[in-house]
Amino acid sequence: MGSAATADVPLMTKLMTALREHHLFFLDSRTIGRSMAGKIAKEQGVRALDRHIFLDDSDAFADVQRQFQAAVQYAQKHGTAIAIGHPRKNTIAVLQAGIANLPSDVQLVSMGSLWRNEKVVPPKPFIFLFSATPAPTSAPPYENVPSLRGVP
Repeated sequence: MGSAATADVPLMTKLMTALREHHLFFLDSRTIGRSMAGKIAKEQGVRALDRHIFLDDSDAFADVQRQFQAAVQYAQKHGTAIAIGHPRKNTIAVLQAGIANLPSDVQLVSMGSLWRNEKVVPPKPFIFLFSATPAPTSAPPYENVPSLRGVP
């Protein structure tokens, strides 16, 4: 769909209507400052989540590592961190190493559990989430929406 679409009010209204009808939620990458997705989602009664940390503005290994650590610290401070990135070599390498060595007070959870505000064990966990799934660049807007399903 592209991040510019999140500023397109008519398009976001149509998308949020479809998401509401199918009991889906929306994750806003917040890669542009003028996103209207959250506002329209709220108006349409659709649960919307925003990313907190963008892992790979830069593809340099050290920069991605720094952003990963920022995501962990954000999760520890705020209770939840949603980090997004591209399926690039350095991003994947940082995620593989970082996830294998997460602090004991940080958990990796699914988007669905965040959407449903599920309590996860242990009580009051710190949550960290990422997606390393490649985003299709030429897919129709609704092709991958079912992967965002938060409830059956």
